[in-house]
Amino acid sequence: MPPGSLFDRPPRSTLWSAGLLIALILGSAAPLPALGQAPPADSTIKVMLLGTVHLDNPGRDVNNPSVPDVLTPQKQQELSALRD
Repeated sequence: MPPGSLFDRPPRSTLWSAGLLIALILGSAAPLPALGQAPPADSTIKVMLLGTVHLDNPGRDVNNPSVPDVLTPQKQQELSALRD
């Protein structure tokens, strides 16, 4: 290969410097824990899981349930009560 070819390896010090720079950048981007802050003693996490069916089901699912129309006044009242 001729000198200055595209496939020449850079000097070892350049690779080491590039690796150090990448490590410093990634290390400084890591999130740090909040120091000196504890969660309140009475704090509890409340989680509500909501599962729904695919309302636009073209029949390609393994389980093809019949889904009632959610735009009827009765279903809208139920959804409003659930939301409240």
